[in-house]
Amino acid sequence: MQREAKDAFVKSCTVFISYISTQAASLARKNGRKTITAADVYEALSNSQFDTFVHSCKEDAEAFNNREREKRSAQTKNLREKKKAASGKGASRNSITSMNEADEDDGEPEAETKRARVENETVEEEKNV
Repeated sequence: MQREAKDAFVKSCTVFISYISTQAASLARKNGRKTITAADVYEALSNSQFDTFVHSCKEDAEAFNNREREKRSAQTKNLREKKKAASGKGASRNSITSMNEADEDDGEPEAETKRARVENETVEEEKNV
């Protein structure tokens, strides 16, 4: 593809998405909402005579949502396993303590907490008064 053809394709996609987004936003406002939903987008496509896209968009959205749900489920499962291991079921208390001590003695200075910085600034301001 020539560069001009690619640029024209990108511009056309941008205009199409902007047009459908505007139509969906109008539908959402008409229904008393500020947020565009998937149903608004599907209706905007239908109203704009792009009915042929609605079915494939719904399928793609469903597949995307399923993948995201599986990712969240896997992350939740991993967090549960880590918590279970940290609570002593998977690791001894002594090994956890020694891991924490190793983290503290890594040679890097510890950062002050935000609260400590605020307190220090307050003390300095009081000295200046």
